[in-house]
Amino acid sequence: MHPRSPDRATDRRRLAEKLKQADFGITQFFFDADHYRRMADELADLGCETPVVAGVIPVTNPASVKRFADMNGTDTPSRLWQRLEEVDGDERLRIAIDSAAGLVQELLDLGAPGIHLYTLNVPEAVEGVLDALGIGAVTAGA
Repeated sequence: MHPRSPDRATDRRRLAEKLKQADFGITQFFFDADHYRRMADELADLGCETPVVAGVIPVTNPASVKRFADMNGTDTPSRLWQRLEEVDGDERLRIAIDSAAGLVQELLDLGAPGIHLYTLNVPEAVEGVLDALGIGAVTAGA
């Protein structure tokens, strides 16, 4: 939901209204595929057929992402944060990639029409997610 929405029903009606004017939408980042499924189902119940791309962020900097999540009301999985905060460097990057790739696969399996990967200036994380999914790195201009 939008952080300033008074309730879920109002949020979904307003989102459906905005999406009627758009070719597609992009969600804020989240960590639970069920949140996306529920949103998509609620929009469909309102007759909204505009595709909504799912936003996923590989958590390479847990402190920064937690700050962003607190600002927009996104739940952060405590188990993932604990794992990320216990390590750094290559191990943190590996965990971030594995976690994001798993979520992306779940979302694609749910039928998400696309994925927006938030990079936060860490292209290695996005490249790792693409590699983990067997997609491979995207070449600039391709």
